[in-house]
Amino acid sequence: MIMTRCRSNLASLAVLITLMVAVSAIVGVGGAYAAGAQGFSSAGAAFGGLAGADTGGLALPFVRLLDSPGSALLSRAHQGVFGSFGGESPQSLAVDQVSGDVYVLDTQGNQLLRFSAGGAPVDFTAGPGAGTNAIPSIGVQGFPGFDQVAVDGSNGPAKGDIYVTNSGSRQVRVFAASGESLGTLTGTKTPSGSLGEDCGVAVDQSNGDLYVADWNNRIWRYSPSGSTVSEADYSGGIATTIKPCSLAVANGHLYAKDWQESPTVGFGAVEEYQASAFVSEPSSPATAAQVATGAIAVSTDPANGDLYVDEGNKITVLNSSDTALYSFGTGEIGTSSAGVAVAAGGDSYVSDSTNHQIHIYGPTLEAGSRANLGSFGSFGGESPQS
Repeated sequence: MIMTRCRSNLASLAVLITLMVAVSAIVGVGGAYAAGAQGFSSAGAAFGGLAGADTGGLALPFVRLLDSPGSALLSRAHQGVFGSFGGESPQSLAVDQVSGDVYVLDTQGNQLLRFSAGGAPVDFTAGPGAGTNAIPSIGVQGFPGFDQVAVDGSNGPAKGDIYVTNSGSRQVRVFAASGESLGTLTGTKTPSGSLGEDCGVAVDQSNGDLYVADWNNRIWRYSPSGSTVSEADYSGGIATTIKPCSLAVANGHLYAKDWQESPTVGFGAVEEYQASAFVSEPSSPATAAQVATGAIAVSTDPANGDLYVDEGNKITVLNSSDTALYSFGTGEIGTSSAGVAVAAGGDSYVSDSTNHQIHIYGPTLEAGSRANLGSFGSFGGESPQS
């Protein structure tokens, strides 16, 4: 009996391998289904109408759904949505690279919200929003892609601090991860003596440097020296030919979106600057390279420096050499997305102000890979099989 089963197992395995080799040569065969048990051997597989069998598994078997092979058309698997918003919300997003929590600017509710990586509310323990997942009366404007939130997930001295632009009041509000208010930045040490109409903020996760966009053709930098950034931490600026709003930064590469009122409010080109170009008193515009012609928001993946460009109805990803890699979200994120954020090497999040929710996308799929989209069924014994 044992020898018979072994021969059967080997024969079934040979069939499965043969089918997998055959499927690998087929392009665009669609979804796949694999029967198996809790991480052990599968008992059957179907790839675009082809099927194979293997031995049954241990524990409770199930049928697992796998997505189509990774390609430029399926680069990130859609994992679901969370949140319920109104007006032109949600907008700017930020990910805490340490906890994985997601911060959301709700311009309709004039508040900053916090959720877990999976979309569950995470309450603040101090400050004006203690006991809830909302910091109220945040003071942001309702223009699409204007104000922005950022979180310091670096190992710098201000690690964990949260920054929110208050463009209408020309300041950046600073909060601790607990929700406690730590004060404001107003730009008194900048050459202008003010942050101007600040409508963008980003943190370089490699060193904790804070960048603030002034709509009046300037970007300022602060290098925190203590647990809370101060005016004395001003460390330079650049002049720009664009009106910078949404910012993103990774490994010394700074990206700024130009905020224009027409033909589409909030949209503009994305330009790249180098952190090494910052000087104490900027005058002439810094050298810039245009990397995208139209965007509403930008973000970066701290793990590899990839740039994520929110084009309003899809997200396009560029590598650090400014080469477009792939796009995702078309047909899922509506026609007026207004924010994107990325967990280092992991999930990405997109604001959908058309349907008033936030979309979660899984990590980037390499070419030829498949994502686990879930499972179904409940079986017994050595089932399911083919």
